[in-house]
Amino acid sequence: MATELGLLDARFSPGGNGGGSLDSTMTPWTEVRGVLLTAETTLNDALRHRTRRRLTVANPAIEINEPADEDALIEFWRECVLRAGRPPRERAMSPD
Repeated sequence: MATELGLLDARFSPGGNGGGSLDSTMTPWTEVRGVLLTAETTLNDALRHRTRRRLTVANPAIEINEPADEDALIEFWRECVLRAGRPPRERAMSPD
């Protein structure tokens, strides 16, 4: 998840008796590097196309190969590109 302060990664591990644990890591925007969105479009004989998008981030290591929602993937990529490597105060002063 993209937040104001950085990228938040959280994973829930179910435990016995309905319990579990939630492990999370916050990576500040100043440490986010290598944001890349790629697309591959294939055509069949009838010239129908299918585009597959893939998002990778070098730090923290993120790889999304088959997004459930491509619009959400592009919005996530946009936020990462706009914020990566920049402290929150610098982003607030820059024009959009």
